[in-house]
Order: sequence, then structure tokens, then C-alpha cells
Amino acid sequence: MDGSSVKPKLLTVVTASYNKGDRLYESTKSILDQTYKDFEYIVINDGSRDHTKEILDSFDDDRLRVIHQNNQGFVKTMIAVMEQVKTPYVAIHGAGDISLPERLETQIRYLESQPDVAVISCGTYKVLGSQPDYISEVQKLAAKGNSDTGKELKYTTVEQMIRTNIVDHGDAMVRMVAYRQAGGYRLLFRYSQDRDLWLRILENHSVLNIGKKLYVKVINPGSDITGNPAKAEQQSFYSLFARHLARHKCVTGKDLLKEHGNSEFDRFVNNLGIAERTEIAKNIHINIMLSNFQPEAIDTACRLIRQYAPDHFYYRSVRSLKFMQKNVPYGASIYAWYYQQIVRRLAGWKRKVYKIPSKLGIVKPSSQMQVRKYG
Repeated sequence: MDGSSVKPKLLTVVTASYNKGDRLYESTKSILDQTYKDFEYIVINDGSRDHTKEILDSFDDDRLRVIHQNNQGFVKTMIAVMEQVKTPYVAIHGAGDISLPERLETQIRYLESQPDVAVISCGTYKVLGSQPDYISEVQKLAAKGNSDTGKELKYTTVEQMIRTNIVDHGDAMVRMVAYRQAGGYRLLFRYSQDRDLWLRILENHSVLNIGKKLYVKVINPGSDITGNPAKAEQQSFYSLFARHLARHKCVTGKDLLKEHGNSEFDRFVNNLGIAERTEIAKNIHINIMLSNFQPEAIDTACRLIRQYAPDHFYYRSVRSLKFMQKNVPYGASIYAWYYQQIVRRLAGWKRKVYKIPSKLGIVKPSSQMQVRKYG
């Protein structure tokens, strides 16, 4: 057969991995076992010091291209690999996570049918990788398939993404034309590089979360952001800064990072307002409540939250958690259980309140939010 008649691939899958060897075999296999088969899979071993190299080299699949390199950091690695991509679409797959079998097929079908959409995300399950039986839990979730379906959400404005991020980086599929038009990842963003990218893509395209749960995020408090309050603090800085840049650009048309360089980030962090400081405290509080309650992590969370919101509920809450951890048998677990019950009840009441206007015949405001004036 003439080589020129071979249909070109539509999709490249990309994973950048650092010291995720304990979860990497199952994670990589979940991509190779997808119902959609015609793709290239690039996995970068970013200078891992565990057995990542041996795991990746054990695979024998023509679709898999493994790159071993000295440690460059996640964002620098992603920038470099995205420059190599020749296909119209790229699927990000988080190292150590699991893509359920129909993820790629479902997402590429959406991108092919909706040309205005540049980024597709999906619903996500979460399991603790520190649990010895987490693989069996993943298998149960895989057996459910995409029957567990949430609400489909579509963003068409930057303001919507400023308010809430509906795209998890690890399960995103991206249209490469839009990625390049937006300027790609930016090296400054050690964390929240995805939200910064989505905000710039939304200037010209739409973003969609299809709701169907097709991805399993495997959390390891020892190496991931979850359960690491210091990393949660840093992630908050970059997330807030990305939204700060987007708001300013909506009003002025100018990108402060391009105009002033990395010094703009330092200026922003050194001049945080009350709302920003409270959000940082909130993110650290959520981070520790989703963790496995290591005493040193609770101590760090208590110290950090006190810096940002010493009189707020978040500080009082984590201080109580610290007390129970040290003085009550199973204290942290008991506290977390009660906390989750309160969160669920509040969420239920919130949903009921939202339904009241429709019952009264009141028209809800449009989701097309007006951009607020900067400052």
C-alpha cells in the first residue's frame, strides 16, 4: 500500500512523570488499553530517581515513545514536548492516574463534532494511592464505565473560568491550534499552569466539561499537592495570579506578564488583599481535609493559615484538628467525618436555595457574565 494513503493520526497523548514508579505501570497501561487505538503516546521520565525507567522500558508497544531526561521540571518539560506534537489534538494524562477505557474515544468525538470547543475535560473519581488495595478500587470504578454522569458544563467567557475552573489538567484533551494561538504554557507557572492556559484559550474558543466520569485521579499525599499545605499555598499564589492577569487583560487588552516579566508575580504576591489571603487559607484548609492527616502536615497547615486568616473559621478549624490529633484517639478521623457531614448538608441546602427562584417563576440571570472593571 502506498504510504501516502495512510490516514494521519489525530491524537498524541502526553505524560510527564517524576518519581511515580509505584503507580506508573497501571497508569501507562490504562492509556494503551483505550478503546480508541490510533494515537502516539509520549511519556517523559523527567529525571526520576525511583524505578520509573525500568517500568517504562518494560512496555513493548509501537505507539509508545519514552523519553528519559535529566530533571527539567514539569512545565519546562511540557513546553518542550508540546513543541514536538504534529497531531491536531493532544490528550494530557497525569502520571500515576488512570484513564478509564472510553476516555479518549469520548473526548475526541466531542472535539470532532464541536469546532468551537478547544479543551475537553471529564468527570473525575479520586482514590488514595497510599491504600494497599487502591487498584481494586480503580477496577470497580472502571467496571462502572461512563454510567456515572455529572452535569455537562460549557464555558464561553474568560469571566466564567476566573470564577471556577471546570478543567482538571490530567484529564484534558486540547485542540493544538488553540494551544498555539494562546501561546502555550508559560514557564513562570510552576503550579496552575493549566488555568493560566485555559483563561487565554477562552479569549477565542470554548471549554467543555462533559460530566461523564472517565478518569481516576490517584492521590498520594507523600508526593502530590493533596496533603501538602506548603504546595497548596504555592498553587494558590499562581492560581490567583493567573486570574489577576486575565481580569486586567479583559479590561485593558494588555498582558501584565508580557509587559513587566516575572517581577509582576512578586509584586502581586507581596500585595495580596483580604479576599486573596482568605482564599489561600481556604485552599490550605481544603487540602489538609482531603489528606491522610499526617501530624507534620497538620502543623504546617495550622502555621500557614494563621499567617493569612488568624481570626477566620479556617484557622480555628485546623487548630481544633491539631488538638484532636494529639489528644483524642482517632481524633483526626472523627473530626474529618463530622466536617464532611457538615459540608454535605450545606451543599444540599445550597441546592435547595438555588431551586427556589425557579419555583417562584423568577428567571435566573444569564451565565454570560459581564466582565467586572479591573481594580
